[in-house]
Amino acid sequence: MSKNLCPNCGKKRILAKTWQEKVFLYGKVSVIEHREMICPDKNCQKKIEKETEMREEKSRQIKKDKEERDSAHRSKMVNLRFGRAKKEPFN
Repeated sequence: MSKNLCPNCGKKRILAKTWQEKVFLYGKVSVIEHREMICPDKNCQKKIEKETEMREEKSRQIKKDKEERDSAHRSKMVNLRFGRAKKEPFN
């Protein structure tokens, strides 16, 4: 069995909480058990949570930027389809 060690301090992490979730997929029910492991050192755990929040914020920003680019691209394609874009005359 592998040990669940903290990536920052190397201490063995402890179980904070567990919960179960039912997932319906293709007409079948699966039960997923989640476990939240934390570092026993409170300062180290705060640092990990801060880093996790920064990664999640960066991910949200990337997703938002992608949606904006996709929206701009779709509106440009609609304008091209309906002839709203400036067309150059053929010679």
